[in-house]
Amino acid sequence: MKAIVDGLRYDTERADEIGRIGGQAVASDVEHHGPSVWSEALYMTPAGRFFLSGYGAKGTRWFRQSAPENRNTQGGQEVGWAIRALEEDHAQAWVEKYCSVDVYEQLWDAEDA
Repeated sequence: MKAIVDGLRYDTERADEIGRIGGQAVASDVEHHGPSVWSEALYMTPAGRFFLSGYGAKGTRWFRQSAPENRNTQGGQEVGWAIRALEEDHAQAWVEKYCSVDVYEQLWDAEDA
């Protein structure tokens, strides 16, 4: 997937995937839209910039953030995708929350407690 954000091109095929998470939307969204699965992955570009690439069914934040041309129907359900640029401190927090210590330490130094 590719997107232009603030004049910069972000491309999942040219960037390194750092981590991936996913799940199902909360019950209130499921009631209104059916099972709403989503996934997102954090990437780092060759220039060292971070971005999230996300995919989700109707009722998820990724569907709400997707442009109309990035939506389609799969299995009878509307889905969409989007790319969102992240500042390094937000990417660091994402990695700390969702990735292993080894992944974190490949990108940043960590002090002993």
